[in-house]
Amino acid sequence: MKPNLPVLGPKLGKELGPVRAALEAGEFEELDGGRFRVGEHELGPDEVLVERTGKQGWAVASGDGVTVALDTGLDAELELEALVLDLIHRINSLRKEQGLKLTDRIRITLPAAQKELLQHEDWIKQETLAVEIDTDGGSAEPQIAKA
Repeated sequence: MKPNLPVLGPKLGKELGPVRAALEAGEFEELDGGRFRVGEHELGPDEVLVERTGKQGWAVASGDGVTVALDTGLDAELELEALVLDLIHRINSLRKEQGLKLTDRIRITLPAAQKELLQHEDWIKQETLAVEIDTDGGSAEPQIAKA
């Protein structure tokens, strides 16, 4: 919380310093209507600048009397979905490199290390027009072949 200096400066004069210190230290009382009491002064919503910040892993934004907080942490499922999106992109790049048509059906062979991506097998098949997805321990990169 900070004072709106262009507004409060002329109003408070020499008392601005202590009010500013109290606001920044969190020594105020929040009143109805976006008003605040700092010591003996009652400040209106246009006289203070409210900056809301979230704890680690949260994004916070405020406007028009509304504050929204969003958890920006990634759980295991979101991380897996990101890996699937990367795989889909890689497979579609391979299609282009091999000169396959957009309508060609393909077979995909994934490295054994990417076996966990098969949790989203239907999604991968739909996005890549794959008819089959296998895993193979011999390759470090996904492989495709026309079906």
